[in-house]
Amino acid sequence: MKYLEDSVLILSRINYGENDRILTVIGPKLGKQKVMAKGIRRSTSKLAGNVELLSYSKLNLVQSREGGMVRLTGAKTIEHYPKILEDIDTTMMVYEWLKTVDKLSLDGEGQDYFELLRTSLSALNEQKISPKNVNIWLYIHLISISGYTLNFTNLTDLTDGALDFDFASHQFVPSSVGQYDQAMVKLIKYYSDAENPKQVVCDEALQTASSKLLSEIIKRIA
Repeated sequence: MKYLEDSVLILSRINYGENDRILTVIGPKLGKQKVMAKGIRRSTSKLAGNVELLSYSKLNLVQSREGGMVRLTGAKTIEHYPKILEDIDTTMMVYEWLKTVDKLSLDGEGQDYFELLRTSLSALNEQKISPKNVNIWLYIHLISISGYTLNFTNLTDLTDGALDFDFASHQFVPSSVGQYDQAMVKLIKYYSDAENPKQVVCDEALQTASSKLLSEIIKRIA
């Protein structure tokens, strides 16, 4: 019998049987883990409210045999993110984050993904930075720790003309039919260097184009 403890974010929940759920969680100690939550769907369950999506919770777990699924024995909410739920677009964006982190991280690994996700959720909940800015920052750093580092070595050589993104070399290149420009490259480079999400005042169309490109990169590496 092995007893475990970690402070985690809930990535997903799947109903199992009549009263149970299988949780996918990610934390700084255990990385990504599947957790069996027995009886969690019963109306009398005292743990249910502590393992909701968009919850940062401390879990007590037990593993009965080596390699077996861990089982939930205790849970306590450390932090919830209620302000995120006030806006449907922001909520849907965050649900996409959870799916993305689940796809990118391997079982027993993914501690770096946890830190990025928690930082981004806290920034959104504080409502001091626009959701689109936080989204760009998170996606850039998810891409980076997944091993697909964006290449900015040719930044000074780029012209003021149209640019495209070359997925093979991981960099922006001149293109007569390109849909990007220097402003977008500089925005992405700025967020790539930023250790935390920061507010940047820029054209909304530029933010949208940046998010679209980063989402496409994520799809290719997930």
